[in-house]
This record gives sequence, structure tokens and C-alpha cells, in this order.
Amino acid sequence: MADTIYALSSGAPPAGIGVIRISGPLAGEALSRMANGLPPPRSPRLRILRNGEGAALDQALVMWFAGPNTATGEDLAEIHCHGGRAVVAALLAALSSIDGLREAMAESIWLKPRVWPIYFQLKPNCSAAVRCSQPGEICPAGLKDGGTVYLASPRRSKR
Repeated sequence: MADTIYALSSGAPPAGIGVIRISGPLAGEALSRMANGLPPPRSPRLRILRNGEGAALDQALVMWFAGPNTATGEDLAEIHCHGGRAVVAALLAALSSIDGLREAMAESIWLKPRVWPIYFQLKPNCSAAVRCSQPGEICPAGLKDGGTVYLASPRRSKR
């Protein structure tokens, strides 16, 4: 039986949104336990996520993707939660308490090179950068300046 792994796949907390992915044969069972049932495939649903004792951890958007038509080729569940440190830590702790799941480590990524979806595919010998804009800078959507993605600054200037 293949491993079922989970990991925070978004940036490190704190952040506005945290994305936790669960991949493997027990992904559906894990999501179902935490979200009180699976949502319809490929249809995001807002659910209250609970730990094994029934305590509410967060209200989050959850999605279910049945294998083999997923980025990993396996069953895949996504949790789009609040990205604060406490919420992310609580959800990861709840997942760690489910038998048969383990947190993905760097070696898991090497053993399964397609564990998580690739959001940006670059042609050979190309590079791209992601950076936050400076206060007051206009942020066009999409790629600009040879592959740089401009993102809105999380803070406004007080000037």
C-alpha cells in the first residue's frame, strides 16, 4: 500500500491563506473525518474542520480529487485554510493523529517527483522571479519584464 502523505504546500505562516494537501489512498478518509464528509469531486465546499476530539479548528474551503486524474495520480485532498500559525499547526497536528498518514518530508518529494501540482512550468534555460511590489507601485496582472510576477504588497504605505 502506498503512503498517504500531507504537507503545507503554500508559503510558511503567517499568511492570508494556507493550503494543505493530502495525497494517497487515505486522503479521502482523512478529509472526510475532519470535514464531516467528502465534498463532490472537484467542487470546493466551505466546511468546519474538526480534530479527533470534535473541537472546531477552522472554517475552510475543502476540495476532493479522486485519482488517477490528479496531479499526483493518486487520490488528493486540499484544505484552503486561514494561514495563521495556530490554525496551520492545529490542522497539521490533527492530520498527524490520523493512523496511516505521515507528514511529507523532502525525501518524499524526491521519491514522488509529482507529489504536488506544478503551477509554473518554465521552458529550459528560462527563469522567473516572484516579488512583492513596493508601496505605491502599480501592479499589473500576469507576467512582465521577462517572467517577473508582480504581487500586491500586503501592507499599505502610511505616507
